Amino acid sequence: MTYSKPKKIKATQINNVLYWSGTMLDNAPNLDPQLQATAASGFNNILLWSLHVNTANPSKQIALGDFTWNDTLLVSSQSGKQVFDPTGSFTKLATRLKNLLSKGTVKKIFFSIGAGGTSDFTTIKQLYSTAQGQATLQNNFSTLLQKLPAITGFDFDVEDCFDAPSTAWLTGMLSTKFNAAITYCPYGSRSFWEQCLESVYQALKKQPVVWFNLQCYSGGGGQDPVSWAAAIKKNQQKNGVANPSVFIAPGYAANNQAGDGPGICPNVFTSTLTPYKGKVGGAFVWNSQHIFDDPAPCNGKTASIQDYAAAITKALQ
Repeated sequence: MTYSKPKKIKATQINNVLYWSGTMLDNAPNLDPQLQATAASGFNNILLWSLHVNTANPSKQIALGDFTWNDTLLVSSQSGKQVFDPTGSFTKLATRLKNLLSKGTVKKIFFSIGAGGTSDFTTIKQLYSTAQGQATLQNNFSTLLQKLPAITGFDFDVEDCFDAPSTAWLTGMLSTKFNAAITYCPYGSRSFWEQCLESVYQALKKQPVVWFNLQCYSGGGGQDPVSWAAAIKKNQQKNGVANPSVFIAPGYAANNQAGDGPGICPNVFTSTLTPYKGKVGGAFVWNSQHIFDDPAPCNGKTASIQDYAAAITKALQ
């Protein structure tokens, strides 16, 4: 399998990012209309939430390092070799992702690894500690990318094990072996993320992390995107980030009935982001489910996915 090198992010390009929450199972209700709306929305980057790296669970026929998308097996090595979609739950997935790229504004699709309340990066650290474990991860990612060539790269949502050596190794492995673009998704202290950036750059003499999706809601509430960009610029010689002024993409939750966020409406997205014009490289919305399945009213009506994408564009372009 030949992997194409991801395009460089242009300094003038606004990264209009949506986290897609909800597994694209074959039998998922309303999925295709939602994907069609997403393709035409104005979002140019879709982050599929969430890919999990599992501990061994013999009762569920899960081997150490197997991948699930949320709770459904995506890559299994239980049989001794890598098998994509062992349960036959994702037979339409490759076509759906291909259509998402070819029929609208979406240019890049990432898998987001990790989530709050999981142990994904603890497992990654365990696998990183042995040559066999590293080989397992590499082989599993190889199978995933061979079967899903629409995937551009991976987003790291580290919330359980802040181990810079294993996180930097995974960044380097994915970028060098598979030409994958990498984004990080911080919500707290900068020191861990800066250490990862610097370790990767020192090892590779280039920086494959293309931007940070900075959580500015829930656990990341109150984060200042400009101060993050300034810190990246201050240490530019150590981290190898080519253009710190477009490296940060702050994110907020869409207005929702789930109590997540707190969520905000498109007009508040615009007013919140406008002061950052020229100081950040884009922004993200958390998440598709809040827009499609559990939205809260905005000025007496339901905001569309196009409304949220347009709010970012209006503020930052």
